[in-house]
Amino acid sequence: MIYGRSRWQTPHRSGAAAVEFVFVLSFVLVPVMFGVWEVGRLVLVQQIVANSTREGARLAAQARTINQSGAPTQIVREIAPAMNTQNAPNVKAAVMQSLHGAGLKNLLWNDVIVDFQFLDFPPGASAGAQDPFQGVKNQRFSVSVSIPFEKVRWINIGFLSPATVRYRAEWRIMVDDPFSVNINMPNY
Repeated sequence: MIYGRSRWQTPHRSGAAAVEFVFVLSFVLVPVMFGVWEVGRLVLVQQIVANSTREGARLAAQARTINQSGAPTQIVREIAPAMNTQNAPNVKAAVMQSLHGAGLKNLLWNDVIVDFQFLDFPPGASAGAQDPFQGVKNQRFSVSVSIPFEKVRWINIGFLSPATVRYRAEWRIMVDDPFSVNINMPNY
């Protein structure tokens, strides 16, 4: 009798196990890992675009704001950075700032499509209104943002290949009602 080994024990197969491990690792686990990574990146980018769209809609809902010098300022859809010498608030700039702040710094101004439109025209609203400042209180509008996924993806192995990532948010204009301030102190 041979000590340390049973009669029914199979011969040592460490080489076969190593080959099986390499096969499973390279043809199953690695593609699954890359697929999960790519899906995760798509979900992350979708969330970033959704948050950026809401930031643009949040700014548009104000319709008017006060600038740094204290003067009332109208909020518009879009002003190209080269033309915006006064740093006027606009929906597309708010979206771009949010996208860059979230880490999508390689997106250029022309890569991002921002669409602002009014969804209804209640009494007092102009049917030809195109900018947020032209809206009336409680008027519905939407902001849509679309970016090319190719510009923000990490890897390209063909699991997912959407052309764009889009999000649409619907809000209402929340412009303040006009008011006046009495600057006279009361006499008692």
